[in-house]
Amino acid sequence: MDTVASGLQTWGDAMEELEQELVSVADRLWKYTTLDEAQRIRLDALRTEQTQIERQLVDALVSIRRAEVVEELTDGQTVATRLHARISELEPAAAEQHPLQRFVPTWSGKPSSRPS
Repeated sequence: MDTVASGLQTWGDAMEELEQELVSVADRLWKYTTLDEAQRIRLDALRTEQTQIERQLVDALVSIRRAEVVEELTDGQTVATRLHARISELEPAAAEQHPLQRFVPTWSGKPSSRPS
């Protein structure tokens, strides 16, 4: 996960740099209402690059979340399986030790014992 976090930090840094560059270009655009063709091409390229980076960042975040969810589900299933196994182990012993067990009917429907 450290590699993923590092990668996300790199993407975040790249996004910040790109955003700063776009803001700079936008500021110049306001100062000079007419752009020459080269500036328009550069601005379009920056917008396209930003969009691609944003999509890649979202994809990375979705992949990370999916991995976390799968890990949580796997851990949850493992815990549930262990608990079920432990309960199965303890049920017979608990039934024998429980003071009211003698009043519980057997599978045949007959009481195992009646109070005196």
